[in-house]
Amino acid sequence: MTTLSSSQQQVLNCVLSGQSVFFTGPAGCGKSFCLRVIIDGFRQQRKQGVYITASTGIAAVPLQGRTLHSFAGIGLGEGTAEEIYQERVVKNAKAIKRWDEARILIIDEISMIQAELLDKLNYIAKRVRKRDEPFGGIQLILTGDFLQLPPVSPGVTKAKLAFEADCWKEIVPHCILLEKVFRQDKDPLFISILNSIRKGVVTQEVIDGFQPCLNRVFPATAKIKPTLLFAKRVDVDQTNANELAKLRDLKHEYKAQDWGRDSTALEILIKNCMAPTTLELKINAQVMLLKNLSLVDGLVNGTRGVVVDFKTDERNKFFPVVQFLSGKQLLVGPEEWKIEEKYITIASRVQIPLMLCWALTIHKIQGMTLDLCQVDLTGVFEFGQGYTALSRCRDLDSLSILSSSTAFPSRLIKAHPGGIQFYEGLEQQQQQTLQADDLPPPLSPVPSFKRPRIEDDDDDDDDIKQTPINQSIIQRSESIFTPEILRQMETVSPERWVPEYDKLLISTVGLTVNELIFVAHLRAVSLPTS
Repeated sequence: MTTLSSSQQQVLNCVLSGQSVFFTGPAGCGKSFCLRVIIDGFRQQRKQGVYITASTGIAAVPLQGRTLHSFAGIGLGEGTAEEIYQERVVKNAKAIKRWDEARILIIDEISMIQAELLDKLNYIAKRVRKRDEPFGGIQLILTGDFLQLPPVSPGVTKAKLAFEADCWKEIVPHCILLEKVFRQDKDPLFISILNSIRKGVVTQEVIDGFQPCLNRVFPATAKIKPTLLFAKRVDVDQTNANELAKLRDLKHEYKAQDWGRDSTALEILIKNCMAPTTLELKINAQVMLLKNLSLVDGLVNGTRGVVVDFKTDERNKFFPVVQFLSGKQLLVGPEEWKIEEKYITIASRVQIPLMLCWALTIHKIQGMTLDLCQVDLTGVFEFGQGYTALSRCRDLDSLSILSSSTAFPSRLIKAHPGGIQFYEGLEQQQQQTLQADDLPPPLSPVPSFKRPRIEDDDDDDDDIKQTPINQSIIQRSESIFTPEILRQMETVSPERWVPEYDKLLISTVGLTVNELIFVAHLRAVSLPTS
């Protein structure tokens, strides 16, 4: 996927106009892609006050962020909101500084955050920042799927989902549903089946469609074997250890190099990085790639392969040669995983971007695409676990479902009742939730922060000017658009335009660069291209 869908573009428009937004959708709809476009845009601009978090460390590390708990300084989040504020947050100077400096807070996998915790965070944000606006005036960018893995809730029998929080409607003015599925776009039957089981519905189409997948045996001659997906980690560890022990070749061991100036961030990285602390490999070991090495060659995070040799690189270091499913062979050297804050690395791990993958847990593969997999549903115990596992493959031909009988195990497909109701309402309201005339006009398929050329469109100007948000932007711009400023816009160098005007506008009337571009459009000011 290289361009944004119309729904993804709506998300981007929301973000660029400074509004809080929650975007969601089924597995494979491009939530991760959309989030990376937003994050990459902020990094390109070096936008200040952006904090990247996720509900779990596994989700946070690929984004180079930290957990939401760590950002907020709340520990486990136990106790009342006031108790957490007084006993945890106030005593954590680094957390106070993060709360004070935050202008934009990104939370990935918000669907794994309990409603009660979200209400506590809203309270703490207002207390620390001394502002009674939603979340203390911080712009929120939230994403997740309430019909995949639910919040981890030890000791809580029925944990409420985030959208059930008292503060949800206050802090999330826009909910956008990404409906187009990209992962299985070449297998419409598979998409239809997955849409049904996502809501916990097992139709005859589901039963018939999965029938060829039951206990499917892939060719024994294939070097690359399907990955077994288990619900429990103990099954995964045992399977990988047993399969590696069966290989008689010499074992090669690679130890990760870890560094960190922030002990908490380093702990998150070590605990949650998919790249192991110690990687043991042999020839014929089944492995999975953990980094995007070449989009053109299809060598991306989740690509399956097998170790076929060990060779030295140009620095005379000994590394594995991996043959991937496409047939391409590659000498795989070390890569870096890191956590950043204010675009500065505060923790890092350097390791070979591979992991053993005869087996993986369903929890670890959420958000990933797998080339070949076998799914064992017998240990499934949570809402959405079955759907999360079955939706990893691109097509039905790449999927095998282990079953003790000749029938699909329908009883193991469960969806959260509250999640089902939430999406039924969202689907009905999708057209009314985000009206086009409540936002600035679309800027580009990806955020461009270096003087995009804005074409004049007189037909739409009257409607655009009438909305309250746009009127506010226009009013705040009056003191900016002097004749001198307009002349400078045509002459200032591309390298200086963003930092100069961002500093000028933020320090005077609080306009952002994108709001300047929007107002320039209304005034028919043609900005030179970079």
